[in-house]
Amino acid sequence: MPRFTDPRTFKYADQSPNITSSKSIESRMLVASFGEGYEQIAEDGINAHRVIWDLEFGGLTEASANLLVEEATLGQTLLVTYTVFGDQQRTYRVVPGSISQNYTSAHAASVAFQLREVFDVDSNPDQPLSLVERL
Repeated sequence: MPRFTDPRTFKYADQSPNITSSKSIESRMLVASFGEGYEQIAEDGINAHRVIWDLEFGGLTEASANLLVEEATLGQTLLVTYTVFGDQQRTYRVVPGSISQNYTSAHAASVAFQLREVFDVDSNPDQPLSLVERL
């Protein structure tokens, strides 16, 4: 069962889950088409590119999976931070409706969800939910 040193931080003290991640970049562009194949393209705004992570945590106990789902559910409304493979730390929200919990056997579960980078200001930006300890 995961233990939390801070109620806004989750990390696994008793197990190392198998973590699978996939990164993609979402871009917003303005396109003006003039016909005959001619067009102009420009980035839409100062934050036109957002990083999106698809995360899956496997090999969890049922209790660990339930706690992770609870924390991910909080991440839909709170800011979360995530750092992977020496990349810079970025701020994300869990995408609503992206949380899924599966049972791979009688004693193992997995949890998957999606993080989308955000650039807004939270009501309490000094206390984001931190995913950096074990990811």
